[in-house]
Amino acid sequence: MIHAVKRHADLLCMMFVRDFKSLYINNMLGLAWVILNPLFVVLLYSFVFSEILKIRGQGYDEHYSYAVFLLAGIIPFLALSEVLPVAASCLQQKKDLLIKSLFPAALLPVNTVLLSLVSEFVMLIMVLCLAFYEQGQVQLMWLCLPLLVLLRLMFSLALAWWISILSVFIPDLRLILNAILPAWMFLTPILYVPAQAPDFFQRVQQFNPLFYIVDAYRAVILQATWPATPMLLSFGVLLIFNVGGYYLFKVLMPRAKDFL
Repeated sequence: MIHAVKRHADLLCMMFVRDFKSLYINNMLGLAWVILNPLFVVLLYSFVFSEILKIRGQGYDEHYSYAVFLLAGIIPFLALSEVLPVAASCLQQKKDLLIKSLFPAALLPVNTVLLSLVSEFVMLIMVLCLAFYEQGQVQLMWLCLPLLVLLRLMFSLALAWWISILSVFIPDLRLILNAILPAWMFLTPILYVPAQAPDFFQRVQQFNPLFYIVDAYRAVILQATWPATPMLLSFGVLLIFNVGGYYLFKVLMPRAKDFL
């Protein structure tokens, strides 16, 4: 997997620049969309859940507003939700290129994941600026955020391998994702803290990998503490899933070309 990326690094860079321009530069508002999209989501959810439903980030209220609490938790989810729908259709969209040439198909899921770094970087800058404005100090623990971003990238890529190749054989997978992603967000303690959920639901979160990533982001950004999540174990598990996903992708890709 790493060898394939290194071997075609120049091609991957060209794809990234092309898709980046297509997503942002060629639009009327350009890069402003990188800020406007997450800002709109945060303002909307903040108004609905904090002002109308009166939900608060219990345990964080004395330090940060609900908007900062929400933004710190929703960043990894928004990045993930940016990756999965694109990954589900990336092979289908490039079918002519894959069928008629020796184009390395593995670059498509990788490129999709790398593109999500743009919006995530902007959102992290936003939440850190807001956190600094409300607290008036910079936390040294924020320097650990690149490790969490790497964790999120590994999680996104692991899912991208599986979803991109399986969606060729199961076209309904794209529609299933449209239903799963909103449900996943509401069932993960993003809009609320875990303590606000019933006891049985808190136990269910032990099987939700997104819960650990959200919890890690909030621990570093809002509490300036090292996440309670066993990071080495998380990296190890995600590495195994990435290797397994890449192997499945590589094995099924020749067969997938018949279905494209």
